[in-house]
Amino acid sequence: MNGRPVWLASISLRYAKNFDRIIGTGEWMPMERKEARSILNLALAGVGDMGRERGFRMCATACVHRALTDAEREALPPSWDDTPPDSLAGAPVEILWEVGPEQPLSTRPCADPYRLELPGQPHLYFPEDCKRCETCRARIEYRERAMRAWFERHPEARP
Repeated sequence: MNGRPVWLASISLRYAKNFDRIIGTGEWMPMERKEARSILNLALAGVGDMGRERGFRMCATACVHRALTDAEREALPPSWDDTPPDSLAGAPVEILWEVGPEQPLSTRPCADPYRLELPGQPHLYFPEDCKRCETCRARIEYRERAMRAWFERHPEARP
């Protein structure tokens, strides 16, 4: 959400007869997607800025990022910004919806991810960025900028 902290809700589905197996989001039926969105909305009821959210899917979960409201952001402790950025979460497989300002290219799916498939589950895989496409390069640049900015605010932490 353009640098603003977010609330995150996510949901996965499992097979009724084999609860150990996750149903990949690529296999979800339209009714399952609709139900998942309803549950995610319930999970985030009463928090965040509904005018700044996005729904997306990973391989195993459907997720919502909802930006914190100004009041929620102001209520965070000053130490919130003391931890250096480590890495960005993996890129989404698909953006399902967005509300609010356009999000940067760094938040988009990789154009050509490497897929490490889980045995016997073709719709479940660990995607790894190709590091060559526009969105991957934007993620790399974003992380580098975030790290530089953090070290500028915390020069005592420089290696």
